[in-house]
Amino acid sequence: MYFCGMKRRDSIIMGILAACVAVAGLVWYEVRTTRRMREAVEAALEQNRNYEAFTTDSVLRRVVDYYDHPLRFWVSANDRLRAHYALGCAYRDLHEAPMALLSWEDAIACADTTSASCDFSTLFRVYGQMSEVYYRQYMPEKELEAQQKLSDYALLAGDTLNYIRGLLKRNSAFLALGDTIAVYQNIEHVRNLYLERGLTQEAAQAYASAIPLAIEAGLYEKADSVMQIYEQESGLFDEKGNIARWREKYYYRKGSYYLCMNQYDSAEILFRRLLPFESHHVDAYRGLVAVYQSKFNKDSLFKYSTLLEDALVDYLEETQTQAVSQAKGMYDYSRQEQQAKAQKRKADTITIISVSVFILLLGIAAIFERKHRQKREQEERKLIKISADYSNAIKSLAIVKKEKNALQRSLQNKESAMGLLQEKAEQVNILEKEIQELKNKIGSLKHGSVHNQQEAKVIELFHKISEPHFEEDSQGRRTKVGARCATETDWSQMQEMLPLCYPKFYVFIHEKGLSVFRLRLCILVRLGFDNKAIQTLLGININTVSNTRRSLAQELFGLSSAKDLDAHLKAL
Repeated sequence: MYFCGMKRRDSIIMGILAACVAVAGLVWYEVRTTRRMREAVEAALEQNRNYEAFTTDSVLRRVVDYYDHPLRFWVSANDRLRAHYALGCAYRDLHEAPMALLSWEDAIACADTTSASCDFSTLFRVYGQMSEVYYRQYMPEKELEAQQKLSDYALLAGDTLNYIRGLLKRNSAFLALGDTIAVYQNIEHVRNLYLERGLTQEAAQAYASAIPLAIEAGLYEKADSVMQIYEQESGLFDEKGNIARWREKYYYRKGSYYLCMNQYDSAEILFRRLLPFESHHVDAYRGLVAVYQSKFNKDSLFKYSTLLEDALVDYLEETQTQAVSQAKGMYDYSRQEQQAKAQKRKADTITIISVSVFILLLGIAAIFERKHRQKREQEERKLIKISADYSNAIKSLAIVKKEKNALQRSLQNKESAMGLLQEKAEQVNILEKEIQELKNKIGSLKHGSVHNQQEAKVIELFHKISEPHFEEDSQGRRTKVGARCATETDWSQMQEMLPLCYPKFYVFIHEKGLSVFRLRLCILVRLGFDNKAIQTLLGININTVSNTRRSLAQELFGLSSAKDLDAHLKAL
């Protein structure tokens, strides 16, 4: 009894160990997969920081589906935040604005802003990306809201510079809303924040958007003062007065100021500085037109008016193209949504399978332990009741003898089974003879004049439908009919004609067990149709015709080239 108890305990321990191994294996798999997913997100974020455009969203979509599964409770809120942010950036580069916004909204929902460990650095970047999309989609209210969130979370992240930049970016939304007073107030507020931190260059650069507003409002002294600060303190100009690349728009603004001050020569010089930059041609030509209009120079006015018109046409065409691209991104995202759902279903299926395997392993371990326990208990009962089993063994011996006699009788009936097998063999022989007789009958058919007429009629039909032709109605009106594929009715006529006119060929191709498509292609080749007609009659492209002919040449005759396929088929 003691030893049986020991064995029972050992079996329980083995079952527990098997379950532990299964759990450890599943945990190891999940840990490795989670690490790989995190590495994929970090690589994507690095790609985004390097301004390298995403060309696909498949990897990041798989990561998001993996992270968002409810059973993966160990995935942190910050990991989910970064994954959704990266996926939104991928959609942004794929010009799918709605999907990008949805992904960034999901990222925001993942963030636990009440936690001190919240990744505010990524969170304010999410709002920064959203504000850019709202700007391109002409949604200033939403843009302003996102920019405010950008600044708030940048401050919580301890990134003072991006906090101030976020405030400055609000100017675009204020301008779109027509609130110029808010622009002035915002610029002064941003300048003070920069100056408090000793950032004089950044403070001067903040005046860039104030210059055109002052000029448009007729505040020329204010514009002059702002431009002097901008030129002297921004650090954007070299010794010759040339501004840094991508900021050439300033030449137009200052030229407009000179134009308002009737300093036409100075304005002309600044406008001409824009000519080497194609993206500023509209501003350059517009400024020069205004200059020569003021100077009453008709020739130059005509020249630059024409150039301005052409530049405006190019600009409008480009703007229209961008608008179409944005509109496509706004509405053509059902494919991505369906793919995302499909990926989620796939991830759910994998999880269900993983959990099922885990439960199955636990079940197998339990069954293993139970069977061992039952076996030990059975052996114990046998040892205790060995005397009683002796008499039962005698009775069992008699039963075994009866079973042996029954088995011998069944072996004697083996002849009946052999007879059935022989019957089936005879049926096979009969069927093979019938097939051979059918082949002989087909081979004995004569290729007479009736068959020739039927052949000519079918071939003419196939040639007719494979080429455009004219048909006359009952009133004699001719109508052009285009080429079309052969219908099943057309092929029925072909099948009726084939064994009568080409019996040897008919038997050959049917013995090869070809598919319907390949069989029909062989028939058309045998009847002399060229590749273009075969393409039309079968409704396939010309490459498929060529490839199939080459494949049939190898399969039917062992030829390496399709050139001799016609001759071999016509010889049958």
